[in-house]
Amino acid sequence: MQSFKPLAALTVLYHPTDPQLHRVVSLAQRCACVLVVDNTPDADLQRATLLQGAGVQYLHHGNLGGIAGALNRGLSHLFAQSFDAVVLLDQDSELPDDYFSVMQAECDGRQGDAFMLGPVIYEPAVGACLPVLRVRRLLFQVLALNKDSPTEPCSFLITSGSVVSRQAYLRLGRFDEALLIDHVDTEYCLRARQLNVPVFVVPRLVMRHQIGVKARHQVGPVALTAMNHSPSRRYYFVRNAVHLVLRRAWHYPIVSMLLMFVVFTQLLAVCLFEADKRKKLNCMRLGLLDGLAGRLGTLDHNRPDLAIRLQGRA
Repeated sequence: MQSFKPLAALTVLYHPTDPQLHRVVSLAQRCACVLVVDNTPDADLQRATLLQGAGVQYLHHGNLGGIAGALNRGLSHLFAQSFDAVVLLDQDSELPDDYFSVMQAECDGRQGDAFMLGPVIYEPAVGACLPVLRVRRLLFQVLALNKDSPTEPCSFLITSGSVVSRQAYLRLGRFDEALLIDHVDTEYCLRARQLNVPVFVVPRLVMRHQIGVKARHQVGPVALTAMNHSPSRRYYFVRNAVHLVLRRAWHYPIVSMLLMFVVFTQLLAVCLFEADKRKKLNCMRLGLLDGLAGRLGTLDHNRPDLAIRLQGRA
């Protein structure tokens, strides 16, 4: 059996720090090709020169279509170069040393197949790994995994750290740019389930990655995690969750319940622990209304007055 071509890596940047840029540069020593899609609104010639000088391919995208738009542009660019599979990365993810060798071996065993792979995600701020779920229509299972566990089917991956094969992208199509950011990966995994593209977790690999600015709080016997996202992110989080429940996840009632449970816990976290409560709660309320109405796209387009106030231009 012919092996997959060496993996390419696609990193999406957004106002990156110097350490994050250095992390991207170091990737060029670890895999066959690194492509940066820079979602920072304004082009930065110095940043482009630095990365290209280190052998990194660079495209400025300007946040068109959010994270989904950047992923689509990068994947189209790399698959046009005949790569068989691509690693998707956020700028703040830290890959384990053996990531590329392990993922390459996983891909080699699936030559010609449509598939998605991902590592276990460790979040330093909360000192724990994200749960890995396997869902059926009415039930879900949290997989009991350790580093000796074999590669297993699962239902969801986050975008960063995941591998998308060429055949998977051909079958699934582009990421949904109308969602922009939150739940882009959730929607893609739901689509993979509906179109019979298998999704796997590779427990041998544990990747450090921070989602939001998480802080864990104890409320009696319950541990509640505050994401501390901006008000605009709260809008997208709720709107996109409601949209998925109504138009994508209704085939899987347990997924709808899980999505709404997370929205409810984040509502509690905002009320109890986060700053800017009034702004965030208003954005969540409007996100609920727009999700129910099927009003996707940018906050600037849907709620221009609110967007201006949040950006401090009023």
